[in-house]
Amino acid sequence: MENSSAIERLKRFTPLVWVMLVGNFFVRASYYMVWPFLAVILYENYGLSATEVGLLLTVSATFAVFLGFYTGNLADRFGRTKMLYTAVFVGVISFSLLAVAESLWLFATSVFLACLPRTLWDAPSKALLTEELADAKDRELALHLLYFLVNVGAALGPLYGLWAGLNGEQFSFIYTGISYIGLLLALLYFRPKLSEAQTFALQSAAQSVPKFAKWLGILRKDKVFLIVLIATTLVYLVYAQCDSSLVQYLTRAEVPDLAWLISSLIIANSSVIIVCQFPLLHLMRNWRIENRLYAGGVILIISQVMMAFE
Repeated sequence: MENSSAIERLKRFTPLVWVMLVGNFFVRASYYMVWPFLAVILYENYGLSATEVGLLLTVSATFAVFLGFYTGNLADRFGRTKMLYTAVFVGVISFSLLAVAESLWLFATSVFLACLPRTLWDAPSKALLTEELADAKDRELALHLLYFLVNVGAALGPLYGLWAGLNGEQFSFIYTGISYIGLLLALLYFRPKLSEAQTFALQSAAQSVPKFAKWLGILRKDKVFLIVLIATTLVYLVYAQCDSSLVQYLTRAEVPDLAWLISSLIIANSSVIIVCQFPLLHLMRNWRIENRLYAGGVILIISQVMMAFE
C-alpha cells in the first residue's frame, strides 16, 4: 500500500475508530505491565501450587473462549455499543478488584472476570469498525493498525513497568482498571449518533436474529469453519502456556531478576511483530489467505519445538 493511499485512508477514520484503536493501545499496555506476572502473584502471595494456578487460568480462559461463541449473537440482538460498554465495565470492575483483593476467593473471582472483557469486546468492536468504515481497504488498514498498536502497547507496557518498578506488583492492576475507565468515557462521548430511522432499522434487525441454538445448527454445517475454529482454539491453548506454564517454570526455577526476564520476553515478542508486521504484509500481499495461514502455522510449530528442546 502506497503512503499517500494509506494517509488518505487514515483521514477517513472516524473519531469512534480512533477511540477503539488508541483505547486498545492503553488498555493492552497497562495489561501487559502486570498480567504476565499473575502466576507469580498466585504462587508467591496466595501459595497456590502449579496445578492449582494452571486449573484457575485454564478454566477462566476456557469459559472466555466459549463465551466468545455467544458474544456475536448477543451483539446482534442487543446492539454492538451495549456489548462494548459491558466489556469495558467488566474490565473496570475486575481489574480494580485484582488490585485490592486480599483474600484468595476474591482474587480468583477477579481473575475469572478479568478474562471476559477481551472476549466481550472482540467481535462487537470489529463489527462496529465495519459499520464505521464503508471501504473494505479502510477496514483492513484499521484491523492491521489495531493489531499493531496492541503489540506496541505490549512492548511499552512492560518496559514502563520495569522503569517504574511496577512489574509483578499486585496493585499495578489498578492501571488497567483506569485505562478501561478512560476507554468507557471516550466511548460514551463519541458513541454513534443514530437517527430514528437507523434506530428502528437496528431494532428490526435485532428481532430477526436467529436464536443461539439455531445459529449453532447453521455453523455445524460449515465444515471449513469448524476446522478453523478447532485450529484457532488449539493455537490459543499454545499461547496460553506463556501466561501460565512458562512463567511458573521460570518462577520455580528461581531465575534471578524474574521480573526483568519475563518483561524482556514480552518486549522481544512484541517488538518482532512491530518490526515485521507491515513488511510481511507487503511481502505476502499477493499470497492466498490459506498460504499465509500455512506459513504462520509452520513458524509456530518450529518455535514450540525449539522451546521444547531448549
